[in-house]
Amino acid sequence: MKNELPQELLGLQERAGRGDSAACYALGRCYTDGSSMPKDEAVAAAWFKRAAEQGHAESQFLLAVAHLNGAGVEQNPTAAARWLRAAATQGHAGAQNSLGSSYATGRGVPQNDAEAVNFFRLAAMQGHAVAQFNLGMCSVYGQGVPQSYVEAYVWFSLSAARGDEVASESRDRAVEALSPEEAQMARQLLRAKSSEIAGHRRQQRAESEAA
Repeated sequence: MKNELPQELLGLQERAGRGDSAACYALGRCYTDGSSMPKDEAVAAAWFKRAAEQGHAESQFLLAVAHLNGAGVEQNPTAAARWLRAAATQGHAGAQNSLGSSYATGRGVPQNDAEAVNFFRLAAMQGHAVAQFNLGMCSVYGQGVPQSYVEAYVWFSLSAARGDEVASESRDRAVEALSPEEAQMARQLLRAKSSEIAGHRRQQRAESEAA
């Protein structure tokens, strides 16, 4: 019948009902996507919360996003920031970037440019393109860091290399503000930062595989 759930979803519901965090997350995604069952943001948020309370980082992040947007739960920037911090502490790059944005704008937390840069940097070192772009913008305007078009060029370049077209345009504008000597320095710093990020990500993968 049309309303009958596929066997795999019945199994997922059973595991989620027993409190399996991965199953709670997967079921939340099913209700978010609306592909295998009717879309229901409130039910999705409820399953994400069950997983988030068990420390599931991606569920913590998605529950935070739901609170930011008022999707299935009350719009609550303070609750969003709390869940973003929980996920960010576990190394979730998306949560780190979003928490940085919260500090940059004072959304759910006290406005603090230095804290914004701190969380942007954590995500950027994991290769998060938006966080890299955000660090570039902080460098352009001297928000939380000294104003520097050299640093801006480096972060915009890293973001552009991951496909961010706006970052590519910003990189081109930043390089126009550099002297030939500064441009050479910027390219050297870019190579060093690229290597540092690659090494950081290799270490993360090794630690994840060993866990």
